[in-house]
Amino acid sequence: MKDYYVKNDSFPFLAFDQVNLFHLKKEDYLKRLREDIVSKFEDKDLEIKTSKWRKNQGYYADGTFKRRLLTSVGLIIFKKTRYKFIDPETKKWRRTFLVDDYLQIEKYSKWSHELKSHVINLLSQGSSKYADIDKAIPEARLHKSTISRFVKKLRLEAFNEEYLENHYNAPKKIEKYNTLYISIDDSYVNLKTNNKAAKYQVRVATLCLGKSDKPDSRNSTLIHKRVITWTKKCKSIANNFVNETIEDLNKYIKIFYGKTNFNYVICGDGANWIKSIASSFGGKIVLDKFHLVKEIAKIYPPKMYSQYNKQLFNCCINALTHGVNTLVDNYLIPLSKVDDDKIDKIKKLIRYIKNNKNGIESYKKDYYIGCFTESNIYHYVKAIANSKSYNFKVFHNLINLRLAYINNLDPIFLWKDYFVEAIENNMFNQYLPYKVIKTYGKEFNIPMLNNKSTSYKELIKVLQNKE
Repeated sequence: MKDYYVKNDSFPFLAFDQVNLFHLKKEDYLKRLREDIVSKFEDKDLEIKTSKWRKNQGYYADGTFKRRLLTSVGLIIFKKTRYKFIDPETKKWRRTFLVDDYLQIEKYSKWSHELKSHVINLLSQGSSKYADIDKAIPEARLHKSTISRFVKKLRLEAFNEEYLENHYNAPKKIEKYNTLYISIDDSYVNLKTNNKAAKYQVRVATLCLGKSDKPDSRNSTLIHKRVITWTKKCKSIANNFVNETIEDLNKYIKIFYGKTNFNYVICGDGANWIKSIASSFGGKIVLDKFHLVKEIAKIYPPKMYSQYNKQLFNCCINALTHGVNTLVDNYLIPLSKVDDDKIDKIKKLIRYIKNNKNGIESYKKDYYIGCFTESNIYHYVKAIANSKSYNFKVFHNLINLRLAYINNLDPIFLWKDYFVEAIENNMFNQYLPYKVIKTYGKEFNIPMLNNKSTSYKELIKVLQNKE
């Protein structure tokens, strides 16, 4: 009798225990899946071992070894054949595993290509907490430090202007959109470089062409949403950072949307550098309502025990619907005359409102769709940092993976494209310690690399000379 059957004396049949049934069946299927993968791997190794090509090229079998490979369905252990051959240059025996390249297996790496793709996919879709990844792939039993090391080693430098120009396709029917919204703000995080913590400024700009009633495949209601970030150490920020931001915005707007002749709406917290950006684009400015409400709440906190504060807070918020002058003249100025304890704070609030009058008056305009700067900062920066001091490289890769998904790029495609290209050319100089000595036919092309080759440039020269 199986463990997932439950006997009931009042019922003539055996009933199912769903919890045990699904658990045992799942384990059974995963076990058979792992056995099937091992069988296919060993069949490929046997195919190479029995091929005439292997014998004709001078590869001699030199024993069988076990290989452990971690996948999303658990650990698999399979046998593969090692081969030895004579290096024509040194006249010495060399050894290699011919099946590794065909199975996309990296030397010294326990993680499978499939598991890495799975983790990259989870990270790009917002699973920035390593504990969430471990829960999503329980069979792999990944430790947080293991995931962190993997993220740190990712090569994602190709997420730049050159890669976008070659692989990014601008959305269709852009001509029907005349307004481009730019929500921009700064955040600060502590990051480590060479085990030394430093404060970094992360600038986030979110671009979109409007707001839709229906969310897209990324669960966003913003039309053709794109995100750009800048990360700089606070001590090294130059005075021309605003000009650099403007140049990059112009450059990426052209790449993302194929044109730059929009009516621009700049959304932010009212800082002077944001006003400079709005001025350079000749656009309208919108003050993030979150910041305005926060400034009012500092004086009259609505969640405090005082009913007086709550009523005044609601009065100020309601007055915004009638305009800036109504809020200042009919509420704040009279309050500053009767509330001596808060007179300085109220005057400061009045100055803040007058300095951002144009941004507040935009709430009544037709082009106003809201402002999302603080939520963007949370989703793209704070949700990743989460009060934790990351290594700069890890943080940089986590940001890039997330932005690749938002910007309609496929991070798995980029990583896989690099991985497959390197496998096909055997250019993993850190994994395959041999030098290219000869190439075979089109069907079998397995060049070898030398352990003295320390740079990609040297390897590329060797490959070009062979062509």
